[in-house]
Amino acid sequence: MHYTKLFLTAIFFILVSVNISPGVDNKEYFEWQSLPDLPAAPGVGGAFTGVHNDVVILAGGANFAEPVWENKKEWSDRIWVLRKINSPEGEVKYEWRDGGRLDYPVGYGGSVSTNRGVFCIGGCDGETVFEKVFILRWDDATASVKQEYLPSLPAGCVFTSATMVGDKIYLAGGQRGLTLDTATNDFLVLDTGNFGTDEFGWQELEGWPGPNRAFHITTGQHNGFANCVYVMSGRRSETETSAAEFLNDFYEYNPSGDVGMWRKRADVPACVMAGAGHLCRAKPYFRTGRRSGRSFCRGRGVKTGPSRFCP
Repeated sequence: MHYTKLFLTAIFFILVSVNISPGVDNKEYFEWQSLPDLPAAPGVGGAFTGVHNDVVILAGGANFAEPVWENKKEWSDRIWVLRKINSPEGEVKYEWRDGGRLDYPVGYGGSVSTNRGVFCIGGCDGETVFEKVFILRWDDATASVKQEYLPSLPAGCVFTSATMVGDKIYLAGGQRGLTLDTATNDFLVLDTGNFGTDEFGWQELEGWPGPNRAFHITTGQHNGFANCVYVMSGRRSETETSAAEFLNDFYEYNPSGDVGMWRKRADVPACVMAGAGHLCRAKPYFRTGRRSGRSFCRGRGVKTGPSRFCP
């Protein structure tokens, strides 16, 4: 499996143009441009990913060495930076450079880009689920990535998803342990406006009125009246050995007012997992790089044969 290619097709394409208008027959909404492959073959999945000071930062993650089906997952502490280079001829190019290493190998946490840096939340190393939170900053003067620890989560969290609305980072769901039956409907908020003060820390909010989940998609989007948080799809299971339940439900959280409010929205057409949601101005969100329940089971079957984890 070529993680580099998956990584590029799922996340790191340049959005050149956006033209989404209700009621208008747009034949092409986006134009995509491919970027250079990550130089560390075979690439990584589940890396912390974001943008700060006009560079892309990718950190941690995991992969399988070739042959994929005969090796255990390997966890990374590497940091990579993708920079834009303007050539003397006026041509814009992109190149990867080594950004150093994290303090420990970790992957499959939540990440959010802010003007302060890329917030990296939770994750695991295949043995331990972390409650640690840190920020990665690109220092243009020294051409290096700086790492700083921030207030930890109340408990470890992995296979989670986060987004930012206003100055607040919202973290939804995820697993407290290494198995799917530990998935939660925890809903936490971190107000970055309190950065550097005694009030800077995670607060627990009421979770959505639906099942617990992991591998879901969380994104921020304006609903025509207010900026909201959306939580959708993912998967869950009742016990460690029971079949996975693939979800297609969809929830909206409106943080306006003194008390936020959840409401159920129309289900998505099919289960989407482990993808990314993107703010698209004041228009409908779009998501990339998702995985369906059908492809999940098909992938399990390639390696292990029919799985008890799939219905």
